Amino acid sequence: ALTAEHLEKLWKYSQNPTVCMDGDEAGRAALFRAAHLAVEYISEGKSVDFVLLPGGMDPDELLKTKGSEFIRGLFAHKISLSELIWGSELAKLVRRTPEDIALFESGLLDLTKKIKSTSVRSYYVKFFKDKIWQEFKRTKPQATDNSRADIFHDVSKNLVDNVPMSDHIALSMIINCPLILTNDQIYNEFC
Repeated sequence: ALTAEHLEKLWKYSQNPTVCMDGDEAGRAALFRAAHLAVEYISEGKSVDFVLLPGGMDPDELLKTKGSEFIRGLFAHKISLSELIWGSELAKLVRRTPEDIALFESGLLDLTKKIKSTSVRSYYVKFFKDKIWQEFKRTKPQATDNSRADIFHDVSKNLVDNVPMSDHIALSMIINCPLILTNDQIYNEFC
């Protein structure tokens, strides 16, 4: 199992080492544990990437059966710490109810609290919030011919069409520059 001491040794050689574990279930579980451990120790310019191996194989076995080019290909598609945590946590989310999504978000934000660097922590919070928004946002339903949205649009369009253009301009100026109403003459004209 990867420990904090192992991470510190790795960071002496590289600011961004790549961790690779066996491709079986135990290896994947160890990879996710390593990611959660690394969160506590990352800082500016110091992180970890991960490589997920194909099912059931270990690095030595892959090298012997598939060759070094295959291994290089895997390492060319390594996963950042933030993406691995996002993916592993999202995979645990079974239901997508508002309550479950809120709990999911709360868990991710609790995890970011372990990051000692305030700068890195703030970027992780933004990263996770952006991912949550992208994953769970809902598109606005399309209005039908008889929907309330269409009726509101028709009423507001008629109101707008029946107002002289000069009043549109005046109202626009007042909305964008409310201090214009401090002029007594303008105030008396419109209020």
